[in-house]
Amino acid sequence: MAEPIDEFAEDADPVIIQTSTSPEVGHVWTWAPLCSRPCAFGPEDFSAVMDNLIYNPNQLSSWLFRADIVYESGKDMGSVSPAPLPVFAGFKLARERVIVRRMIPRNTLRDKPMLQTCLFYESAEAHDVDDTDSTSHIGSGDEPVRSSLVIYLPHVDCAAEMPFYHPMVQGVAFLHQWQSMASTGTLSMHFSFFPPAAIQPGLEKKGSHAILARVALNLLNTVHKHGHGKASGYVKRVHHDRLVTQARVQDRYTYLKEKHARRLVDSWQETTDPAKHVFEDLAISAFLMELWADMYGDDSTDDTTTAATATVPAKFPGFVDIGCGNGLLVHLLNEEGYHGWGFDARQRRSWKQYGNDGKITTDAELPLQQALLLPTFLIKHDKDAPVDDVLATHNGTFPRGTFIIANHADELTAWAPVLAALSDCPFLAIPCCSHNFTGGKFRAPPPSAEKQAFLSAVSLDASSSSTYASFVSWVMDVAEDCSWEVEREMLRIPSTRNVGLLGRRRRRVSDRDSRPFTVDQAWEVINKYGGAYGFADNVAKLSVEGKQASH
Repeated sequence: MAEPIDEFAEDADPVIIQTSTSPEVGHVWTWAPLCSRPCAFGPEDFSAVMDNLIYNPNQLSSWLFRADIVYESGKDMGSVSPAPLPVFAGFKLARERVIVRRMIPRNTLRDKPMLQTCLFYESAEAHDVDDTDSTSHIGSGDEPVRSSLVIYLPHVDCAAEMPFYHPMVQGVAFLHQWQSMASTGTLSMHFSFFPPAAIQPGLEKKGSHAILARVALNLLNTVHKHGHGKASGYVKRVHHDRLVTQARVQDRYTYLKEKHARRLVDSWQETTDPAKHVFEDLAISAFLMELWADMYGDDSTDDTTTAATATVPAKFPGFVDIGCGNGLLVHLLNEEGYHGWGFDARQRRSWKQYGNDGKITTDAELPLQQALLLPTFLIKHDKDAPVDDVLATHNGTFPRGTFIIANHADELTAWAPVLAALSDCPFLAIPCCSHNFTGGKFRAPPPSAEKQAFLSAVSLDASSSSTYASFVSWVMDVAEDCSWEVEREMLRIPSTRNVGLLGRRRRRVSDRDSRPFTVDQAWEVINKYGGAYGFADNVAKLSVEGKQASH
């Protein structure tokens, strides 16, 4: 049975009492209670949850990307100063801890980043609280109440400056009160409202008690859910940003979205959902550009470099997108100066607007080309492989160092690490539908115990019933048997098929690993995983039948 939620009347007496503030500011704010509910998690769990929310405000508001910490007490982090520190009856500043964060919105065209001071308080002396103290209102009898208070203070001068993603209030307070003997507590929300005269015409609705009460209830329920999850032993399984930092990828994504999204959505030529594909490929482009900055860049970039001012690394070797589908990813990367091309078994209607517009005279220069992947060694081995002079083919050999992309490449996903090893090229594979080396659909075997640990770490169902998890594990095994040191990333894209497998370094376990990867070794790997008989025929069918999806 869910715990009841109490909503306070508009004229309810304050529960937390501000007595003063820093000397430079003389006024004292009133903090109005809005809602509360019982909880069964203690102060340590509350503190851990609030710590996490400081760094991840996107868990409280979907309008936010993240928070960048620009000031923390005890650390030399620059010239940013916190807001004046309020003093509350019965509380002391916990561990003298003060944080200032810069909140980064998803849509910077509508809202700007905002600084916000975050303060942590605790009961001044829990054993001395009495019935009149604001920290003891849930208790009864002689047992003291241990209270924890977290305050958010936005750095704005007036209500009109408040961004959309923040409630229109001067301050936000989360109050947790706990009785250890009874193992019961209360979580409550409190706002310090702007004076009515400070709310400019047109902002009355956003600053109304009804609207703010709903915001407070949402915040209350989110913290309550996270607190009970923490108390129940919840351990985060999704680990993003292993290879490139969240801030860099999100900043690049925001830049690309503002520059390209509207044009791409409005001009969409495919029958698939434009929003999903456009924003997904924008996110993948952002990840690749930042990854390539690390792989091929030099030390010329510094903290002042932004997504808008970043340049293509001089050592960037170019890329090829195998199974490029609608060609959007190739188009985006080329538009940003990252030279490369892609090919697919079937031409798409969108290719003309993505570079194949007739201005280029030779097929070899087209950024998007129709071709079947038919490795030379495979044709020689498979005597039944169809040879159609009408259909263009690619032999699967690329210039050394070319970055190979296999983004939801389906029939070609398993081939990416093999071809990359043969041509000595790095690769990024983002597995989707399960296909083996024959190009046919199949169900990959359940992952090994070692792989199950990884799959759990990236929030995939590692059980034998998860087709996707099994396929990801299978592709990893293929890559490792090609001597790749496989790095993994849970990409921040709007897709449940978002595991990225990166190969940029070869393992050097034996003398054999130090030698070039040979065709004979490729056949060893291919045969170990079921062989490739019929691949040429299956791929040739794609040019006639077409794929259901645009990728």
